[in-house]
Parts: sequence; structure tokens; C-alpha cells
Amino acid sequence: MRREPTVWDNRFVALAELVASWSKDPSTKVGAVAVNFKRQIISTGYNGFPRGFDDSPERYADREIKYRYVLHAEQNLISNAAANGVSLTDTIVYVVGMPPCERCALELIQSDISLIVVPETYVILDLEEGQKNWIESWAFSIQLFNEAGIDVVTLVK
Repeated sequence: MRREPTVWDNRFVALAELVASWSKDPSTKVGAVAVNFKRQIISTGYNGFPRGFDDSPERYADREIKYRYVLHAEQNLISNAAANGVSLTDTIVYVVGMPPCERCALELIQSDISLIVVPETYVILDLEEGQKNWIESWAFSIQLFNEAGIDVVTLVK
């Protein structure tokens, strides 16, 4: 579903963009923010290596190493919520930078979220050659969310 963003949508998208900026990955910065229906922030996550791992620029420059080690923003959002003993049931998850891949979609579904919100720029038009598979993965993620009864909202600029 497409809709105009509300003031709160804009605020949480901006927060997700800030969270994404914390990633040390020089080529991809993804941020995720989970809020409840009272607009309380429940959890955040960005793409990066696990806690305590060497996340030097050299390791990010080596794509093989990067892809084997990096956790997606949504995975970190879920892990951070669990580490703090917070449930994601009935939350809204805002994601910026890249859309949830099918693996992250499954984990978000299993976490019992209620809604995914992404900016319109997420309709990924300008991907590098190595990222084209994200278009197919996002399309499948939408199918997964639909089957689970989770709405996907694309915010129209």
C-alpha cells in the first residue's frame, strides 16, 4: 500500500537514517527502527559485524568476508530487542537503505511485527550490478509479508 507520510512516519524514517549512518560498511548503510503503536521506540539496528568482531575498513573492503560476517539491520534490531527483553509483537518497523531481504522478512514475521514501512526510494531503481538480486528478494519479501498478514507501506514523497 502506498500512502503519504505522516509527521511521525517522517520522524521514524529520519531516525532509521541516523541509525543507518552508524554502519561502518562503506557501500551499504541500512537502518531499522521498531516502534509500538504508542510511538515508543522499542529497538534499533543497523548493518554491521557482530559485537566484538574486528570491523576494520579492510574487512569491509573484502566482499567475501563482509558478506559472511555482516548482520543485516533487521537482524540486529531483533537481537537488540531480545537482548533487552523487549517483545516486537505488534510493532511497526521502519527500514531505510535497502528493503528487508527474504531471510529478514521471515525473521520479522516470526517476531510478530504488525507493519513494515519503507520510503518510496526503496523501490530500488539505481542498484549496482551486484545488488540486482535485492529487487527479486524484496518482491518475495512482500509476498511473505502478505501471506503472514503483515501490511507493507511505501511512503510516497
